[in-house]
Amino acid sequence: MKTLAARIKRQLLLDTGKWGHCAIYEDELQRIWPLNEENRKRKIEQFAKGHSLLLSFYKRGLCAIFETERHRSQFRGRRGVSRFFGGQTIAQQRKDFEATVTRLEATDRQQRKQIDALTATLQKLSAQLEINKQGGK
Repeated sequence: MKTLAARIKRQLLLDTGKWGHCAIYEDELQRIWPLNEENRKRKIEQFAKGHSLLLSFYKRGLCAIFETERHRSQFRGRRGVSRFFGGQTIAQQRKDFEATVTRLEATDRQQRKQIDALTATLQKLSAQLEINKQGGK
């Protein structure tokens, strides 16, 4: 957990400091919190709080986005309106972000179907090649 916290803080400080957030994707989250773990989101929130971070977004199976309080206040003005995203309210930003996540999930499903179809075709070709090899003996 210390390694993950250090990585998030390093990314917030160096790589994504201008954006103020760090996304940790599911494959990394599962190393510490398995998908079937009970109260998983709460445990991730506790981790964030314990390392002076905020869990600003979490979608099971996709990612967790962390940020620092300093960055959160820097990009938000009065009454939940962001100074960074063209004056959009936090609710509008969240809605836009969730729409993007939905589009990415749909793309992921399409790509998985294509991979499954290609795998099936490859298996058929491999079987045919094996039959041809045996017939040539």
